[in-house]
Amino acid sequence: VKDNLPDIFRIMYGFVLISERMKAVLEEFDLGQTQIFPVTLYENDQVTPRPDTLFVLNVAELKDGFVPERSEGGKPRMIVDSWSSVIFS
Repeated sequence: VKDNLPDIFRIMYGFVLISERMKAVLEEFDLGQTQIFPVTLYENDQVTPRPDTLFVLNVAELKDGFVPERSEGGKPRMIVDSWSSVIFS
């Protein structure tokens, strides 16, 4: 049993799970079409539910928040259209 799951991590098939704490932070922002669903995660025995309150994060909104004229030395970057290049540690 892993007692200290991170606030955001990826599971099989690329699904992103977030903690209740991360959900509270994200909900302070305009998420647009992004969805957050409760999910039950089970221990390796596939019978015992974990005690954590976890959520699937379905990112469905693309926002442009970079303002070049207000960013010293900043350059626009190519927009990534997939979470596949994001690494959570």
